Parts: sequence; C-alpha cells; structure tokens
Amino acid sequence: MGLNKAFIPKAVIDDRKSFLTSWTLTRSRIISLISTLYTQFRAGLELVELMLADGRPYVLGSQVSYADINAYFPVWMARGNIGNAADLLEPFEKLREWETRMVACSRGARSEISADKTLAIATAATPLAPLGVDSSDPLGFAAGDRVCVTPDDYGKIPVEGDLVTLTINEVAVRRRTAEAGEIVTHFPRLGYRVKPVA
Repeated sequence: MGLNKAFIPKAVIDDRKSFLTSWTLTRSRIISLISTLYTQFRAGLELVELMLADGRPYVLGSQVSYADINAYFPVWMARGNIGNAADLLEPFEKLREWETRMVACSRGARSEISADKTLAIATAATPLAPLGVDSSDPLGFAAGDRVCVTPDDYGKIPVEGDLVTLTINEVAVRRRTAEAGEIVTHFPRLGYRVKPVA
C-alpha cells in the first residue's frame, strides 16, 4: 500500500487506518519500512523456493493444495502492487516456474452481485445444522455460551453471538443483525480468539 498510496482512494486509506489501530499509516512511516518488508518478503519467497527445489510441481507434491494458495497470494499481490516485483522475484527460478503453474489454475467463474441481492439471499437462507462444540476443547465452552470472536492480528473487530460450533478448525456463532435477521457467522480457529462475553 505504501508504494501505491498516491493511487489509493482516501476512503480506503481511512478504512485501513480504522482496521490497523496499532499501526501509524503515515507516508513517511510506510516508506521507512519498505526495505524491512522487502527482506521479509524475500525470506518467504526463499522458503517456497526451497520447498520446490526437489522438482515437485507444487508446494506439497504433485497437486495444488491450500499451501500453494497461501504461498501464491503474496506473489500475486506483489505482481499487482509492487512496481519492481519482477526484480524481487528474479532470483527464485523454481518459484517463478511454480507461479506460472499457479496462474494457469482455474479460478472459477466470477459474477457481480449487488449488496442488496446478497442480503436478500442471506435473509432467505436457513443456516446449516451446527457441528456442535468439542467437549475436549481447552477453552471449555458449551453450546449456547455467549462468546466473542476477534481476529488476533489486526482489524480487531469483535463478533458476538451464541456458540453453535467449536471444532479444532472452526468456530461459529448464531447472532441477529438488523440487515439479515438470524445468521450464523463462521470463522477459522487459526488467527481468531474466542472469549466468553462477561
């Protein structure tokens, strides 16, 4: 974002600032971090390069996996947002070959949908049956407990609701919204904290 700040609408910058409350998003601060961020990006690229060094076509072997999707996202973002991305990626031959294979992967068919239509679909939908609450989960919650789910990195906007699903990989809460009525909101466990509502 720092390299493209002049092209990003003020509303987007303001939105990110409200999300990233622990960061100071001034132009000089962002510019001062670019060299450090480049070194971290290159370290991540090197990890992917090393995974591909044995000739495998994808990160975990012969087929695309979530590991590839997660590894590809920063490369894709760099190509679209960093003017010198080609220079940054140049030393990583296996990664660039893998990137070509990733670009060739199907991305499905995208179609536009309005916010009003989206809300109408959500309002008319009936949530699936919950998966239940794992009684061996270290947090010790039970189905129906009032909890708050919050990202643990940035954008710490809490979502409060009644616990309906708690597994090793997923948490879901039932809640009511003015726009869509009763909904169930799902989150991955990784990257989110679940706490009781006092």
